[in-house]
Amino acid sequence: ALVITQTFLISRDNVRVHRKLGKLSFVLAPLLVLTATGIIYVMLTFDPVKFPLKRADPRLSLAYADLGLILYFALFYVLAMVYRRDFRRHQRYLLASTFVVVPAALGRIIQQMHTYAHFGHLSGGMSVAYADVLIAAVFAGLLVFDWRKGKFYFAYWFSLLFFAFQFATIQMFASSNLWFEFCRWVTRL
Repeated sequence: ALVITQTFLISRDNVRVHRKLGKLSFVLAPLLVLTATGIIYVMLTFDPVKFPLKRADPRLSLAYADLGLILYFALFYVLAMVYRRDFRRHQRYLLASTFVVVPAALGRIIQQMHTYAHFGHLSGGMSVAYADVLIAAVFAGLLVFDWRKGKFYFAYWFSLLFFAFQFATIQMFASSNLWFEFCRWVTRL
C-alpha cells in the first residue's frame, strides 16, 4: 500500500507528502526484513519431529531463494534511501526492491499452470526458479529501455544478474552439503 501511495503522490507532484509518508518506511522496511527472516526460521524448524530437515528437502531451496531476496531487498532499500535526492536512481532502486514479492506469487501461478496443464507436480523451488527467469527478462527489458535513452543504471543490471544467478544456482546450492549444514545449524538456534 505504501509503494502504491508513494507512486501516486509522486505522479501528482506531491513531493512534500511523499517525503513525509516515506519516513514510515524507516520502520516498515526493517520490520519486513525481520519478519521475513523469522518466516524462514519457522519454515525450517516447523515440527522437527514429524518433518525433520533432510537433504534435498524443498525447504532448503525455498530458504535459499528467500534469504537471497531478503538481502536483495535490504540492499536496494538502503540504496534508495542513500539516493533519495537523486530521482532517477531512487526510483529505480525502489522499483527493484518491490520485486521481492514477485517470485513467490509468480511461482505459485507457474506451479498451478503446470499442474493444470497436466505436466505433473512442480516443486516450490523450481517454480520460484522459473519465476526468477521471467523477472530477469523484465529487468533485461528495463535495461534495454534505459540503454536506448543513453542511461545505464546499477539497479537494473544488478537485478538482472541477481535473478539470473538465483535461477542458475538454486538447485545446486540448495542441495549442497554446506547449505544443508548451515540450515541445520539455524534450526538448532
